[in-house]
Amino acid sequence: HEGHTSLVMILLSTLFQFSYTYLFGLWSTFAYMRTGSVVCVSVCHAFCNYMGVPNLGFMDKHGLLYQYKALILPTYAVGIALFYRGFFNGVIYGSHEDGLLAVL
Repeated sequence: HEGHTSLVMILLSTLFQFSYTYLFGLWSTFAYMRTGSVVCVSVCHAFCNYMGVPNLGFMDKHGLLYQYKALILPTYAVGIALFYRGFFNGVIYGSHEDGLLAVL
């Protein structure tokens, strides 16, 4: 049974890594096509590598940050919503052509 559990965990881990890598690749392609800037995409990639995958340790009932779960989850949601609006709709920096990536 132990080998089976390890195989399942390996497959789930691989699927997760493939998924976020694929999504980041889509986003990077979109960012490059939108800005035409390799520098922009490279800086974003470096930043994402530095930050890593969001830490969901606050969801652990025995973790130190669990008591702040009610604050952290909405903060993540607001961040995702602002990213979507600013990047795709250009509401922060003007017209659609002047979206969030125009700053870089």
